[in-house]
Amino acid sequence: MAIEIFLKENSIDIFIENEIKKSGNDEKVLLSISEHLRNKIKSGKFPKLLENTIRQKYFSLGDNVRVAVRSSATAEDLPDASFAGQQETYLNVQGIESVLNGVRNCYASLWGNRAVSYRLHQGYDQSSVSIAVVIQEMVESEKAGVLFTVNPVSKKENETLINASYGLGESVVSGRVTADSYIVDKNGEIIEVAIGSKETQIIYAEKNTVEVAVCDNDRKKRALNDKEILELIKSCLNIEKHYKMPMDIEWAIKDDEVYILQARAITTLKHSIDSLSEDNLVQKYTKDKKINKSTRKMMSFLLEKMPFAYRVLDFDYFTAINDQKVNILSEVGIVLPRNPIIDDDGIQTFSDTGKRINKNIFKFFKILRNMKDFNSCYHKCKDFMRIYKSKIEKIKCLNFENMTLEECKNFIEDSYIFFTKISI
Repeated sequence: MAIEIFLKENSIDIFIENEIKKSGNDEKVLLSISEHLRNKIKSGKFPKLLENTIRQKYFSLGDNVRVAVRSSATAEDLPDASFAGQQETYLNVQGIESVLNGVRNCYASLWGNRAVSYRLHQGYDQSSVSIAVVIQEMVESEKAGVLFTVNPVSKKENETLINASYGLGESVVSGRVTADSYIVDKNGEIIEVAIGSKETQIIYAEKNTVEVAVCDNDRKKRALNDKEILELIKSCLNIEKHYKMPMDIEWAIKDDEVYILQARAITTLKHSIDSLSEDNLVQKYTKDKKINKSTRKMMSFLLEKMPFAYRVLDFDYFTAINDQKVNILSEVGIVLPRNPIIDDDGIQTFSDTGKRINKNIFKFFKILRNMKDFNSCYHKCKDFMRIYKSKIEKIKCLNFENMTLEECKNFIEDSYIFFTKISI
């Protein structure tokens, strides 16, 4: 591969072999080595034959053509893991020197902190990964996006899912905009359309790209018409037929012509199918059970605050808040059930125990008087805010991007403990 020739020319291959072995599985050491590697690669020189080949191929595209310089690593888009987006891509690159620079930077991105950490925790051999760089003539697309040849949400094989917005596809792929969403069956019949806000689009700048606002009229209407949707379906189903598997396809449209930019396997589909069995597991908890009024109110409150599935850390923080609410009410004699119960299947259920009153109810008016002592409450809050502001300033100075996994863990634990104090 070209990168191997480049590394050998600059004696970087020996550096990789020696230093990676020394690092073992020490993430901090590995990230430090990676920084040196990136610097060596970015300042490296191309062998004459390789440089001349790149020059020749670039000039064959035309005079000062705009290109995308895209990386494609050997560990990207495997059936059981997606490394996509961890290596660099450079859009609207013009001029041979800029192209050569882009190739070097793509090579260096193989050793970016995020990519190195991900490989480490996924168990991939750091010294065995490699990278190719693809130089593609740019399409100054009027609209672009992604098409999944199997609906990754419903898992229905007869449905496709299209995400679309204006300008270059980077705004959709990177998640910068809320794109339109189209569910279309494989015969081209539109089942559902959800018009996204599409606030901005990425377009050509004099150099590289720029993000600009989309006008209100375009934001409110569909990015794709029926004919464009049909053409996309035809093109993408041919790709699925060729690879004989569900595909995640990046596309662009210019002057009514569909361009396919990239195609890869849908790596999340297996996990989505696994979630079906999880749904079946939940059903045995809900079957023939009525939800009482207080539980409905609680669920409505939670769904309003967080209308999506809890992540583990989210749940821990909500637990901390709920614990304090329960403790405060307990002091005045009102006893509420504690946090949801979690069983061995990981299913969370609310306690059937209702509210009750204990002997602390006689302290209710005394505590109420204390709460009305605004001067005392003010000084307590003021003291705490001083500590809080100091802690926030320290957090602002942390370099999250270069944290090791152990440092991330320590930060999360410290912030959780601090958060419980805020809730008191």
